[in-house]
Amino acid sequence: MSVNKRKHARLNMTDGVNSKDSKAIRGRNVSLGGICIQVENKMKVDDVIDVEFHLLSNSNKFTAKAKVKWQEKSDKEYLTGLEFINISVVK
Repeated sequence: MSVNKRKHARLNMTDGVNSKDSKAIRGRNVSLGGICIQVENKMKVDDVIDVEFHLLSNSNKFTAKAKVKWQEKSDKEYLTGLEFINISVVK
């Protein structure tokens, strides 16, 4: 039996993520604690980046400062897990 260790439920997303710290960002999923993104460039664990995103079901934009928690190679891109340090809604 598999045990889910996640603290928060995830919402799937396919786009709508931007950052001046990375190229060609695509969102995978988001939760209250963080976001999983696909990027073209390698990042270092513990790097802090700024991201902004929106959810398909919500017209508000979110901005966040987030820390790189993990990264793994996937084809020509990197799956990257970010933990939110702070997050704000931009109306």
